[in-house]
Amino acid sequence: MKRFQGRSRFDLSVAFITGFLFLVCLNLGFAQAEPENSGKLNENYVPAEILVRFQPEVTSGQAESIIEDYGCRVLKAIKPIKVYHLSIPEGIQVQEMVDILKKDSRVKYAEPNHILEPSSIFGDIVRRLVEMFKTRFSDENQTPDFGGNIQAPDNPNLPIVAVIDTGIDYNHPDFKGHIYINEDEIPGNGIDDDGNGYVDDFIGWNVSGNDNNPLDESGHGTHVSGIVLEASQGNCQIMPIRASKTITWAFAKTSTFTDADVAAAIIYAADNGAKVINMSLGGTEHSETVQAAIDYAYEKGVVIIAAAGNDDTSRLHYPAAYEHVLSVGAVDGNGERADFSNYGYWVDIYAPGVDINSTCMAGGYCDMSGTSMAAPYVAGIAAAIIAENPLLTPDEVYALIQENADSFSGGPRPFLEMVMDAVAQILGGDPLYGGAGIINPAATLAATPTVEETIIGLFREGSGRDPTQDELEYWARKARSGEASRADIEQYISGLPQAGSNKQEDSTRDADQENSPGNRERKRNSGNSISFSSQMRGPGSQRRQDRRF
Repeated sequence: MKRFQGRSRFDLSVAFITGFLFLVCLNLGFAQAEPENSGKLNENYVPAEILVRFQPEVTSGQAESIIEDYGCRVLKAIKPIKVYHLSIPEGIQVQEMVDILKKDSRVKYAEPNHILEPSSIFGDIVRRLVEMFKTRFSDENQTPDFGGNIQAPDNPNLPIVAVIDTGIDYNHPDFKGHIYINEDEIPGNGIDDDGNGYVDDFIGWNVSGNDNNPLDESGHGTHVSGIVLEASQGNCQIMPIRASKTITWAFAKTSTFTDADVAAAIIYAADNGAKVINMSLGGTEHSETVQAAIDYAYEKGVVIIAAAGNDDTSRLHYPAAYEHVLSVGAVDGNGERADFSNYGYWVDIYAPGVDINSTCMAGGYCDMSGTSMAAPYVAGIAAAIIAENPLLTPDEVYALIQENADSFSGGPRPFLEMVMDAVAQILGGDPLYGGAGIINPAATLAATPTVEETIIGLFREGSGRDPTQDELEYWARKARSGEASRADIEQYISGLPQAGSNKQEDSTRDADQENSPGNRERKRNSGNSISFSSQMRGPGSQRRQDRRF
């Protein structure tokens, strides 16, 4: 399919002229990067904004009083992790305010609101200008349109993958029947029908804009989402969460992220049913707030995937380097580490990330390169694993992916890397390049235990015996239909006598089974073999553009 199908030559010409003028302005020093609502961005953090978390004993009322005493104003409260996103008084520098608050015993931590972004190279800027120009001056998709390609998934029990990114072109035909739908929300009535704190969040949320339209303005999130969908072989629902802020560059726009918005996006995903989170974004600054949000999602059983970054360095890149996150580097078509991919002991797995063809804006397709493309490949495989067995924990999913990976030399400098790893180990440190392998989707899926195998394991561990046939069939059916979680099964097992007891147990829970909604049996996709290519290609085989995100 042609990328600009349905667009006139005039549109394309104007778009490319716009890109050329932008580059001229940039070289002359006329282009200034400014967000729409908060002044110029510092190199590492947003000016006049901080993140604060109070000690557990501090109530919300006390916290608000303390905030007022310091002359700050609440921009957003991330309630589940008790973090406040604040604006600080004029005349005070961010680091100064942080240092003042750190001395207050009632404050657990205070930190700047760091900036994160999709990593880009020069060629990407032009491509983004074209994509955003098409959206900005098109009469399509300027307000949420929940018709057209947005329809209920064929299988609502498929795992939800939250793509925290620049949004999604949710009217792209490839996403038809695969966009997450909040069935408890009535779109367009201006009411928070499901009481989750978000009005009309019918298909996700725009965290940065605080509205219900997660429309993509740059194309990055759309491309990432397409990779997730293809890697999962359609075994997932995409929950678009736009966490990017828009920055004006001369005649066009680009996107960036902040710790506050990424943390809020993670919380939204975890609280609204996501089983996998993909974050193809990052920066080099550590944030206690983002780590707290990740911990929150992880404790709720969410698998979290993030791109390792594109700086060809071992320097830690966040959120990929946070605890409980599977960090993904990129390999090329020859199975070698891509020359741009970050590396190190903190990179957990590598996946295809060079010239990956996927969905683009306005219903098109394009090639992009970067760890931003490798991460959703892994996220898609994670979704396929969970579709096969929704009872697996995040750590079990991580282990399946890593333990079934293919070995590889470590990249274009294998000898040097081996020497550096050996020296590091001799000195008692972690290997610099690490032993992470290349994801093998087929082997990973083949090694995934069945729901029944997991249930048997839980019974043996919790009660010292195997489940009865009735118990096994009952809980397997409940798990596949989404009516029972691992915690539900573990709770049931905890009430059973240990093996050898004479007590009779009601193994079938007949009354509960009779009241279950129709005893529906979820259609399993495991009956059909799922094949994966070692290198994602998608529609169109020839390379169209080289982009790294």
